[in-house]
Amino acid sequence: MTVLTADQWQKIGEAIFKAAGASEVNAKIVTESLVDSNLAGHDSHGVIRINQYIRYIENGYLNPAATPEIVKETPSTSLVDGKWTFGQVGAQMAMRNAIEKAKKQGIAITGLIHANHIGRLGEYSEMASRDGMIGMVMIGGFDGVGGAQHKTGVVPFGGARPAFGTNPLSFGIPAGDKPRVLVDFATSAVAGGKISVAQANGVPLPPDCILDKDGNPTTNAEDFYDGGMLLSFGAHKGYGLAFVIELLSQVLTGADQCREEKLGGGLYTKTGTTFVVIDPAIFRPLADFESAAGNLIAKIKDIPPAPGFEEVLVPGEPEHRSKSKRISEGIPGPATFWQELRDTADRYGVDLTPLSQ
Repeated sequence: MTVLTADQWQKIGEAIFKAAGASEVNAKIVTESLVDSNLAGHDSHGVIRINQYIRYIENGYLNPAATPEIVKETPSTSLVDGKWTFGQVGAQMAMRNAIEKAKKQGIAITGLIHANHIGRLGEYSEMASRDGMIGMVMIGGFDGVGGAQHKTGVVPFGGARPAFGTNPLSFGIPAGDKPRVLVDFATSAVAGGKISVAQANGVPLPPDCILDKDGNPTTNAEDFYDGGMLLSFGAHKGYGLAFVIELLSQVLTGADQCREEKLGGGLYTKTGTTFVVIDPAIFRPLADFESAAGNLIAKIKDIPPAPGFEEVLVPGEPEHRSKSKRISEGIPGPATFWQELRDTADRYGVDLTPLSQ
């Protein structure tokens, strides 16, 4: 296990991405996003993705120097073309655009197409909540984690073949002097990135998360990559939510009509992301909303914990605590990942020694 500070991981990520052809601004944005995911405790969407993104560049799935652009716009809506660069770059543009429009119009919605993996959805809903706005993000259109490159995905309730990706969604809500509320989860029983982390660390997954290629329950992450499938959380309830997200992201943005091409690598070719931002002041003063939200948080925190629990947590608290801890203690990286990262850096002539000291 290699433990480095956030600044050290930032320097390493930027150096490798720039050596692989990324523009300086793109390298900075994507690395900040990955490091922020680690700080929040979501290692599945953190620096462990550096090697994956480099493979995308090498395979022609990702253009590291492209600049996203707005291709359709009204006072309260916009559509962003991610231009197949790092998904985080297009996603940040889309959310910033929605925030600025919501400040003027009260509510705004932005779509994103032609984007690679956008990382942790909670990053973007948090952008809105930091600005005193309510942020919502959802993504779909993986088509059974799509095309010829990928055969795994989430099975619909009662089905025997994948139909969706993990179809996650996120909400970020301001709460005044209380920590911002954050909800961020996949509609599958486990996020795809969590399987990667389990595989890298050689640990089993929880029960009732995945099936092997023959449809049998398993906890072995290797079985998933050998033609296995994901299950929805909550049986038909998670499936229903995934279905709606597919309609409100891929179908609504028109990502289903995106042409088949090497960029996107099959997995992201037809994904669409929807960003919704609401100004709480459309119904009541922001201070009143945040005060009421804070009161609800206090009420929940006052509830006595059930046996086996130390306290009742509010959504977003685990991320907030993880960030405080990892800023002081550092961010760990699995040994297998670190060795692969060194190999990647060597290929591009990047010396990790001074960057990791």
